[in-house]
Amino acid sequence: MKHCSGCHGETGKGDGPGAANINPKPIDHTDKQYMPSLSDQHLFTVVRKGGSTVGRNAMPPFPNLTDQEIKDLIAFMRSISRQ
Repeated sequence: MKHCSGCHGETGKGDGPGAANINPKPIDHTDKQYMPSLSDQHLFTVVRKGGSTVGRNAMPPFPNLTDQEIKDLIAFMRSISRQ
């Protein structure tokens, strides 16, 4: 919630208050079709190094998150994409 909800929204749909000013729009992590196409390593890299690694420059890097925090975040993203 602290780092992600501003753009990805409280439920991960990419509809946070900051999303209106971002192009391309933040990823909808609840998308059951799209999320399985992203590997855990891809998600880890984007969170750690930022979206510029995949052409989504609005996504900032989060180098201060621990590896475990990022793995927990990925597990959360996976869980909401299966609901």
